[in-house]
Amino acid sequence: MLQNIITNLLMERSYNEKEYPAWLLFETENSLLIRDTQYDLLKTMLEDKENSIYQLNMGEGKTSVILVILNQMLADGKNISRINCLELLMGVMQELLRNKFRGLLQKKIYVMPFSREVVFDTGNVKKITEMLTECKNRKHVLLVTPEQRLCFQLKKQETFLEYLQSKDADDLFDWERHNDHHKYTHLANNKNPYILTEFQVVLRQALETLGYINSNNKILKYPSEGYNTFQEQVDHEISNISSQKEYHARPNVNATFVILWYNSRQLKTHLEQQIGLLYSIDEFKFFDILDESDEILRHGKELN
Repeated sequence: MLQNIITNLLMERSYNEKEYPAWLLFETENSLLIRDTQYDLLKTMLEDKENSIYQLNMGEGKTSVILVILNQMLADGKNISRINCLELLMGVMQELLRNKFRGLLQKKIYVMPFSREVVFDTGNVKKITEMLTECKNRKHVLLVTPEQRLCFQLKKQETFLEYLQSKDADDLFDWERHNDHHKYTHLANNKNPYILTEFQVVLRQALETLGYINSNNKILKYPSEGYNTFQEQVDHEISNISSQKEYHARPNVNATFVILWYNSRQLKTHLEQQIGLLYSIDEFKFFDILDESDEILRHGKELN
């Protein structure tokens, strides 16, 4: 090992070892020498301020050399180096990066397996914020697939939209809106008080039993567990009530879910907290590197 280190130190290099000491550590640990062509490419990529695509032939060290050193340089405590790879290559890329960064160049490899099924609540958003903060401050690496990154961006937009729809929440379940939510006219515009339909009477009893509203139609909680679970709960409770009262009509569960969701002040408060955390996530600066991808980013490098 010592002889290997001495041999590496005596070799003539294209770069300045004092300017790039981490490169010397990388060479020593991996028993290789950064080629002139690799150095020229790295220098060009680091100096290029525009989006760019670089193509290398197989065997020229695109993933094992260029990608690793590029991450070492870009993760500077100000930017988060984010590698985007195809989903099929996720496991291989994660193992490769762990092997490269587990020795002298110690870095953690963070992943963010985000999908539409992930519950986007305040707790999870806070965990993501904490993870990104540690990744940035400690100069670690974030590994994602393009689908995960884009899905997270879409979820952020959906959260902002949900907040706008719930900004007038008053914690009241509007039964007239429920009866005809596509042609909604507020109760204040009507001279006569609204009378519940037969199935709404049963539905209100079910919602009271489940703890969603009280006898004054005040919303006590919103269906945070999602629509499918809410539908199962309501259907089960309705079947219990209807079997006793010989009632077999099925309520509009979707309209019920929407009204509970967007008229809940509790949800509005949670969304405000999420938006505050999302604003803090938007303050992070990412430098995206794409490996084997046809996607074009606003700011980043692509290696093919």
